[in-house]
Amino acid sequence: SASHSGNVTPTAPPYLQESSPRAELPPPYTAIASPDASGIPVINCRVCQSLINLDGKLHQHVVKCTVCNEATPIKNPPTGKKYVRCPCNCLLICKDTSRRIGCPRPNCRRIINLSPVMLISEEQPAQPALPVQPEGTRVVCGHCGNTF
Repeated sequence: SASHSGNVTPTAPPYLQESSPRAELPPPYTAIASPDASGIPVINCRVCQSLINLDGKLHQHVVKCTVCNEATPIKNPPTGKKYVRCPCNCLLICKDTSRRIGCPRPNCRRIINLSPVMLISEEQPAQPALPVQPEGTRVVCGHCGNTF
């Protein structure tokens, strides 16, 4: 594969991925790119898709978008933690064993029930594991296509 300056080389072992559609996936290793000759690393905001300048921020786990003011992860979460995106777009960080998490935003305060963590096989990373749905009804969102 071609090397691009500013790209992060994957060195982490396979990670445990949240099977809930609301789980915030770790950033793809190819997401950091330099769109011009300046060599300044950038990433697309996970909420509004605007470019976020990463110059001087590559040591951080998340960065704040200057357009929508939401957080976007640029690294895998710390060991034992996972990212979860609330429907209000708040990026939450919780223990990877958490089953429920509450949004801290005063205008939301939503309680998010998380599905059990499933290990994604390294051999087939392009095929996400299908989440096991709890008893009840499965609904596909017409906006985002996620199954709830």
